[in-house]
Amino acid sequence: MQLFCYSDYTLNELLQEIEDIQTNGLSGSSPLNIGILPPNNACDELTDEDSGEEDFVSVNNLPPSQLLANAEIINADVGESDSDSDPEYNTPLARLRKQVVLPKKIYKWKNGDIQKRQVIWPVVQTAMTNRTPFELFLLFLDEYVISMIITYSNLYSAQKNNHSEINACEMKRFFGILLLSGYNHVSRRRMYWESSVDTHNKLVSNALSRDKFEFILSHLHCCDNYNLDNKDK
Repeated sequence: MQLFCYSDYTLNELLQEIEDIQTNGLSGSSPLNIGILPPNNACDELTDEDSGEEDFVSVNNLPPSQLLANAEIINADVGESDSDSDPEYNTPLARLRKQVVLPKKIYKWKNGDIQKRQVIWPVVQTAMTNRTPFELFLLFLDEYVISMIITYSNLYSAQKNNHSEINACEMKRFFGILLLSGYNHVSRRRMYWESSVDTHNKLVSNALSRDKFEFILSHLHCCDNYNLDNKDK
């Protein structure tokens, strides 16, 4: 078996060498195997296209990027190779891997009912443990903010000649209904106050009347419209 390899050549240079050998009558009986590497612009978004037809590709219609790419040529005599004579060459890779024998698990079964274990949950020590949900809500919307909203809402209603005072209790119940409407949905807001058994919400109707809720909703303000700061964006 004879092997020799040409490297550091481009595909175009190797093809020129082969043509020179054939022209001078120096070609032997051994076949020539050419390994072609990817073209220079293989990773580009736009690559060169063949100049000939797509169904027929030969050395005469290769793109310039492929001709300028590196290539290797190997000359080998015809005959049985070492890889074919090696019995491990055709052996599947799975058989060559070392077999790992896992220890067999042994289970011991007992007749009887499953015993119910008592789970003791640890007590989470937090600063908010002794506070009600309403007290936690007031940490975000405190009395100062509620008082400010009441002041500007009453001012806006007076500017619209709708004299109806809003107090702190009504404003808190108003926000409570808004929170309830977030998880208890109805098709129309007024359905909370309807007498139908499938839509009436006793908690909402007892907390605030429908007219009072809509009055607060239409006059809710956090600033004075006649005294706005143009620089405040």
